[in-house]
Amino acid sequence: MFNESKSKCLISEPRKLSQFVRTLHRDMRKFVIGGKEIEFVNTFVPLGHVIRSDMDDNDDIENQRCELIGQTNNVLCYFGKLVSNVKYSSFKSYCSSTYGSEL
Repeated sequence: MFNESKSKCLISEPRKLSQFVRTLHRDMRKFVIGGKEIEFVNTFVPLGHVIRSDMDDNDDIENQRCELIGQTNNVLCYFGKLVSNVKYSSFKSYCSSTYGSEL
């Protein structure tokens, strides 16, 4: 079953689009799947990454930066008294993401 409450529609518009075309385009928006209307948004967070309609990555970079700082602080809090090579291995295990901005 399709769940429309978990889905959003985000449109990335060209920056050089004229104000008239942008207003006309915004007024005509209606997207329906299976008879259910999908909400239009300017920002969406699927799988932990912030996606914006203006294609600005600053929010996502800040979010990922804060997560990395939090993970680093946790490693230092729990493993801070261990020898450096164990701390380094713990840092790699707990703070390195294979799908996030750390790549």
